[in-house]
Amino acid sequence: MFSKISQIGKTFADEINRINDEVNNANSGEQVQIADPSIAKKILNTKTPEISNLTNPDDMERESTAESTGSDSEMKERLPLGEQSVSKIEELIPGTAVPAASLPPEIRSKMNKFLKYEKKYPELYNAYKLEKKKTALVKAFENMLKEQTPCSSIGELNSVRDYLNGLTSKNQMLNDELSKLTKDKKVADEEISALKKSMKELQKALTTRKSQEAEELENLRKENKTLKNERLNKHKELTEYEQLAKENKKLENELNVMKAKIADHETERQELENIMQEKDSLAAKLEEKCMENGEIIQNTRLLENNLEKSKEEFNKVKIEKEKTRVALEEKINDLEKSLESNKKLNDMFRQKIDVLNKKSVGDNKDGPVNVKANGGLINGKKGGKKKSKKQNSGAAACDSILAQSSSSSDVEVVELKHKVEEVEAKLSEEQAKSGELENRLKEKVIEIEDLNDMLRNVADSLVEAEKKNKEVADHQKKVEELELKLETKKSELEMLRIQNANALEDYEKTKKSLSQKAEEYYNKYIKLESELSLKKEDSSTMKHTIEDQESKICTLELSLNEAKANEEKLEAKNKKLREEVSSLKSEIEKMEQDGILHSSLKSDFEKAKLELSKKEKLLLEAENKIKFIQEEKSKINDSIIELKVQNKELKQQKLKFEDTRNGLCSENEKLKNELNESTLRINKLSLENTKLVKLYEELNDKYEEAKNFKSNSSSQVESLRKRVDELSMQNNEYENRIDMIQEELTQSRNMLQERNHEMGTLRKMLMENEESQAHEIKQLKSKYDRLLEEKEHGDSEYMVLLKNKQREIDELKRSLEKMNLRVEEVELHKNSLMLEIEKLHKTNELPSKTSTSRASSLADIHPADTEEYNSKVINTLRVSLKRAEKRLKEIEDINSKLRVSNQESSEKLIRLNKKYKLLSQQYKRRLSDASASNSRKNSSINLDEGEADVLQHEPKELSDTQSEQTDVKEKVTYIKNVLFGFLEHKEQRKMLLPVIKMLLYMSDDDTKRLTELLE
Repeated sequence: MFSKISQIGKTFADEINRINDEVNNANSGEQVQIADPSIAKKILNTKTPEISNLTNPDDMERESTAESTGSDSEMKERLPLGEQSVSKIEELIPGTAVPAASLPPEIRSKMNKFLKYEKKYPELYNAYKLEKKKTALVKAFENMLKEQTPCSSIGELNSVRDYLNGLTSKNQMLNDELSKLTKDKKVADEEISALKKSMKELQKALTTRKSQEAEELENLRKENKTLKNERLNKHKELTEYEQLAKENKKLENELNVMKAKIADHETERQELENIMQEKDSLAAKLEEKCMENGEIIQNTRLLENNLEKSKEEFNKVKIEKEKTRVALEEKINDLEKSLESNKKLNDMFRQKIDVLNKKSVGDNKDGPVNVKANGGLINGKKGGKKKSKKQNSGAAACDSILAQSSSSSDVEVVELKHKVEEVEAKLSEEQAKSGELENRLKEKVIEIEDLNDMLRNVADSLVEAEKKNKEVADHQKKVEELELKLETKKSELEMLRIQNANALEDYEKTKKSLSQKAEEYYNKYIKLESELSLKKEDSSTMKHTIEDQESKICTLELSLNEAKANEEKLEAKNKKLREEVSSLKSEIEKMEQDGILHSSLKSDFEKAKLELSKKEKLLLEAENKIKFIQEEKSKINDSIIELKVQNKELKQQKLKFEDTRNGLCSENEKLKNELNESTLRINKLSLENTKLVKLYEELNDKYEEAKNFKSNSSSQVESLRKRVDELSMQNNEYENRIDMIQEELTQSRNMLQERNHEMGTLRKMLMENEESQAHEIKQLKSKYDRLLEEKEHGDSEYMVLLKNKQREIDELKRSLEKMNLRVEEVELHKNSLMLEIEKLHKTNELPSKTSTSRASSLADIHPADTEEYNSKVINTLRVSLKRAEKRLKEIEDINSKLRVSNQESSEKLIRLNKKYKLLSQQYKRRLSDASASNSRKNSSINLDEGEADVLQHEPKELSDTQSEQTDVKEKVTYIKNVLFGFLEHKEQRKMLLPVIKMLLYMSDDDTKRLTELLE
C-alpha cells in the first residue's frame, strides 16, 4: 500500500514540475502575446475570480469527516449528483484496483481532499495565468515609460501628467509656429508681388527718362541752331558796320573836296601875301604854329595808342598832354603880348599918318583918312586874341604904304589910300571870318577838352577792364584746373561705379554749350551729396547684414560639427549592427546544419532572413544617403567659405569707397566755393559791360555831333575827325573785347551747364544702380535666409531620421533577442517533450487505464499548446513585418523629400553662384567701360581744344543686351583712343597710366619699363 502511495506522490510531484515548466514557457510566450494590442486588451478585460467564490479544501475536509461517520446512504442523499457520480467512479483508488472502502477513514479523507484539489487546480491555474499576464503588461508599460518618458514607474502619476501636458504644449507651440510661418510666407509673397510691381514701375520710369533725355538732346540741337542764327545776325551787323565805314570814307572824300576849295582860297590869300611881305612872314609863322599843333595832335594819337598797350604809357601820355597844354597857354600869352605890341605900333602909325596929312594934304582930306584909320583900329579891336597875326600884317602893310607915300607924290598917296581902304575892307572881312573861326575854335577846344575828359574816363575804364580781363583769365585758368581735377575724380568714381557706364550718353559738345555743362556739373554735385548720404545709410545696413550673416555662418558651422559627430556615432552603430547581423547569420547557418529547427520555424526564419536582408539594403541606402548629405554639406561649406571671402572683398571695397567719398566731399565743397566766387565775378563783369555799352552809346552820339561840325570846319575839323576815327577804332576794339569776354563767359556758362547736366545724369544712374544693387542684395539675402532655413529644416529632418533609424535598429535588436529567446525556448520545450516521452515509455508498465488517461491528457495538452504557440509567434512576426514595412515606407518618403530639398538647395546655390559671377563680370565690364568713357572724354576735349572751335560728340546708348562682337569692337576702339590720347598728351599720361595698366593687364615692372621708354 505504502509503495503505491509513494508512486502516486512521485507522479504528483512530476506533474507539478511539469506544470511549473509549462508556466515558465508560457511566460515567454505570453511576452510575445503582450505585444499584440488586441490580446492585451482581452487580458485586461478578463476578470479574475474573487476569493469569496472559491471554496477552501479545509472546509471540504471537515465535510468528508462528517460523511465518514454517516452511512453510505446518507452520503448519497447529501452529496449532489456530481459528487455521487464521483463516488461511484472513485470506489476504486485511481491507478490501482484497490477499493476505497477497504482503506481506513483517514486515508480516505486525504484521498478525497486530494481529488478536490485536482478539481480546483485548473481554476487556480487560469487565475494565476491571468494575473501573470497582467503583471507582464504592467512591466512592459513601465519599460515603455522608462524608455520614452522621464518616468520610472506607473506610480508616478503626476510626472506622467506633466510629461503629457508638456507634449501637448509643445504641439501647440509647433502649431503656432507653423501658423506664423504660413503668415510670414503670405506676407513675403505679397512683398514679392509688390516688388515686381515696383520693378515694372521702375522700368516705365527708365523708359520715360530715356524719352526725356532724347527730348533734351533735341532741345540742345535747337539751341545750337538758334546760336547759329545769332551768329548770322552778328555777321549781318558787321556788314552794316562796314557799310557805315564806307559812308565815313565818302564823308572823308567830301572833306577832301572842301579842302581843295580851301586851297583855292589860300591861293587867293597868297596873292595878297605876295603884296605884303610882312604879312607873308606872319603867315609863315602861323603855318609853323599849325604844324606844331599838328605835331601835338600826332603826339596825342601816339599817346592814345600807347594807352592801349600799357598803363605806364597811358600815364606818360597824360603828363605830355598836360605839358602841351601848358605850352599852348604860354604861346597864347605870347600872342596876346604880340597883339599889345601891334596895338602900340598902330598908335604910332596913326600919329605919323596925322603928321603927314597935315603937311601934304589939307584939312578937308584929313577927315576920311582918320575915319578910315579909326575904322581899322576898331576892326583890329574886334579881332580875337589868337588871330592877331592878321592885324599885325595889316599894320605892316600900312607902314609900308606910309613909307612909300613919304617919297611919292600926293596922287600916289591918294591911290595908296584907296588901296589901303580896300585892304582894310578885306582885312575887316577876313577879321570877321577869323572871329567866326576863333569862335568855332573855342567851341572845338571845349569839345576837345570834353573829349579828353572822355578819353581819360575811357582810359580809366580800359585799365579797369584790363584788370578784369586778367582776373577773368586767372579765373579761367582756375576753372580749367578744377575741370582737370573733376575729370580725375570722375575717372575714380567711374572706376568704382562701373555699372552706370552702360547708361551714360556722350552729348554734343561745342564752345557755345560749355556754360550748360558747368550748370549740369553744379547740379550733379548737389545730387552726389544726397547720394553719398544714401551710401552711408546703405553701408551701415550692409554692415549689419554682414554681421548677421557672420553670426548665421557661426551657427551653421556649429550645426555642421554636431551633424558630423552624429554621423560618426551613426557609423559606429551601423558597424555594430552589421557585426550583430553577421553573427546572427552564422548562428542561423549553424542551426540549419545541425537540423534542430522545426519545419514551421524554418519558414519563419527564412522570412526573418528576407526581412534582415531588406533591412540591410535599407541600411546601405541610408549610408549612401548619409554620404550624399555629407557631400552636400561639404559643398555648402565651400559655398560658405566663398561667401566669407566675398564679404571680406566687399568690406575692403567699402573702405576704399568711403575714403574716396570723403575726398570727393571735401573737393565738392571747394568747387562750390569757387563756383560761387566765379558767378559773383561774372555778375560784376556783366555790370561793367553794361557801363561800357553806355559809354559806347554816348561816344556814338558825340561822334554824330562831331560829324555835323565837320561839314563846317577846316583842317582842325579833319584832326578832330581823325581823333573821332581813332576813338571809333578804340570803341570797335573795346566792342570786340567785350564780345570776346561775353563769348568766353557764355562758353564758361555752357561748360558749367553741361558738366552739371552730366553730373545729374551720373547721379541718376548712380541712384538707379544703387537701387538695383540694393534690390539684388535684398534678393540674395532672402535667398540666403531661405537656404539657411531649408538647411536647418533638412538638418532637423536628418536628425529626426537618424533618431527614427536608431529606434528601428534598437527594435531590430530587440526582435533578434526575442527570436533568440524563442529559439532557446523551443529547444527547451523539445527537450522537455523528449523527457516526457521517455517517462511515458517507462510508465507503460502501469495499468492501461492510467496510461491511456495520461496519454490522452498529454495529447490533449501538448499538441494544442504547441499549435497555439506557433500560430501566435507567426502572427506576431507578421505584425512586426508590417510595422517594419510601414516604417521603411515612411523613411523612404522622408529620404525622397530630403533628396528633393537637397537638390533644390544645391540648385539654388548654383544659381546664386552663377548670379554672383554674372554680377562680378558686369561690375568689371562697367568699370572698364566707365574708365573708357573718361579717357575718351579727356582725349576728345584735348584734341578739339587745339584743332576746332566746336566739339561734337555723338551720343552712344549702351544696352545690356549687346552682342559679343559689338563689345569687342567697342573695347578695341576704346583701347585705341586711350593709347592715342596717352601718346599725344604728355600732361595726361599720369592720369591714363592706371587705365592702360588695367586694360592691358600690365604689372608694375611693365609700367616702369613703359615710362622709361617714353622718357
